[in-house]
Amino acid sequence: MARRVRRAIRLRLAPGAIALGLLLGAGIATGGQDGGPPAVQVEEPECIVTLKDGGQMSGRLVEETEAEIVIRVGEVRTRFAREDVERLMLVEPVLERYRGMRRAIADDDAEQRLLVSEWLMSERQYALALREVREVLELEPSNPRARELELLLSQQVKLLASARPPGEEGEDPTPHRTPPAEFPLLSAEQINLLRVYEVDLTRPPKMSVSRETVEKILDYYAEHELVPRNPEQRRALFRKGAHEILALLFDLRARELYGQVRVEEDPIAFRRFRVDVHNEWLLRGCATNRCHGGQEAGRLYMANQRWRAEPTVYTNFLILDRFRTSDGRPLIDYEEPEKSLLLEIALPKEISTFPHPVVSELGRERPWRAVISSRDDANFKKTVGWIREMYSPHTDYPIEYTPPVPTGAEEGSAGEPGKPR
Repeated sequence: MARRVRRAIRLRLAPGAIALGLLLGAGIATGGQDGGPPAVQVEEPECIVTLKDGGQMSGRLVEETEAEIVIRVGEVRTRFAREDVERLMLVEPVLERYRGMRRAIADDDAEQRLLVSEWLMSERQYALALREVREVLELEPSNPRARELELLLSQQVKLLASARPPGEEGEDPTPHRTPPAEFPLLSAEQINLLRVYEVDLTRPPKMSVSRETVEKILDYYAEHELVPRNPEQRRALFRKGAHEILALLFDLRARELYGQVRVEEDPIAFRRFRVDVHNEWLLRGCATNRCHGGQEAGRLYMANQRWRAEPTVYTNFLILDRFRTSDGRPLIDYEEPEKSLLLEIALPKEISTFPHPVVSELGRERPWRAVISSRDDANFKKTVGWIREMYSPHTDYPIEYTPPVPTGAEEGSAGEPGKPR
């Protein structure tokens, strides 16, 4: 138990750290020889007893009289004579202390947040500590202490989850609002249709077309001038490659049959979006839990679970493609890619023509860091290159999808054009 107290003292003495009152909560200190207050009425609150010889012990306060103090450590009761006690401090619950600490620490203060994580770990609040560590890694991906703690805490969380009896729900220690239902993602059929629309027939990806699809072309468009009527030519159509069949569908504008073509890998445009944009900077810089991937995201809300999976990548693309600001401007400018708002809001505010709006959290402004350093940044150029790979002129995809609205979105903002936050 003394180890827990030493953790608290370490946090208090760290440079620029929190005062002991915030760490331990508002306590009640009682003198030793001058006698103490009447017995505490709160049922067994957490406390720390400091002895005159310098020893300390934490536990649950069972009884406090003029003669002695009784605390419970686990199931064992320990008695201290009042004359031996230097101070008794009542402690707020762990989550209340955590809230107080976080309010006093700047969001970008990685060192202090790691100290809070270590304290949470000593209090067995592993899931909450893990969240703090992962948010530090969003600020400093190469922080060695954060990486070490993430590995340790991840293992501890998995261990506790595996030890939980079947059917028993684990309590979420995070003192935040309950998140909404799981983020809805595009289906395999919708992803395939997006791929069809972005196939570059000069560099076709791996595709397949069933015999039934060719038969439908011959049936539905039998009178069209592009569809052969000669029996031999009709038979030859079945021997054509999938990209040739898709080219015919494009020429016929047979949109009802586009989904019949199975595109089995990313077309070049979506491959570049996945590698050069989504996985390179968008997810790490914009779709984190504390930005556009969390409950304070505002209307621009993106998926970040299983972030490398196809449904996440394509869903986030469609969200970006359809998002509009308060004046109706799209995030992606397909005609002049280098002027895309997606890039402008990622640049430092002093050089951006459309600076990223102020970011607030819990009612106070939070520091925001540019994701792309300049227009000469490799990520800026790669993103422009990706947009230029998209089919031109850009088309509206016939896909029904309604993105979720996070609990932090402004009232009434869902579905209305508004500023990205």
